[in-house]
Amino acid sequence: EFSDCFADIFVAIEPMVQLQAALRRQGLAAYVFSNTNELAAEHIRRNFPFYANFDGYILSYEHGAMKPDAKLYEVVEHKSGRRSADLLYLDDRPENIVAGAVRGWQVILHETPEQSRAAVQKLGLLNHE
Repeated sequence: EFSDCFADIFVAIEPMVQLQAALRRQGLAAYVFSNTNELAAEHIRRNFPFYANFDGYILSYEHGAMKPDAKLYEVVEHKSGRRSADLLYLDDRPENIVAGAVRGWQVILHETPEQSRAAVQKLGLLNHE
């Protein structure tokens, strides 16, 4: 009962779910890269079907580090097999975006779904759907 109450703070942001699906349809890999805990991760797995549509998951509690610690960004590079500008990173925290930019990643500070989608389109990574 506690875990359900504790973790029930999430809502699906449908335009972002659609953006991720569109990128996947174009053959781009997508990973969850999150500062989270086991209770929250399990809650999301159980309650949000879109969460199964990722190529991998880099969750802070599994690696003993939290964004913006460089260790966690190294895990992303290792798991994805990509580095530098081959990575596009969206996050809503400026300090996390800075840590990705320092590594040469393409970064987008997520503020609204519309702004994020426009930024992805501007990078030429998304066909107009």
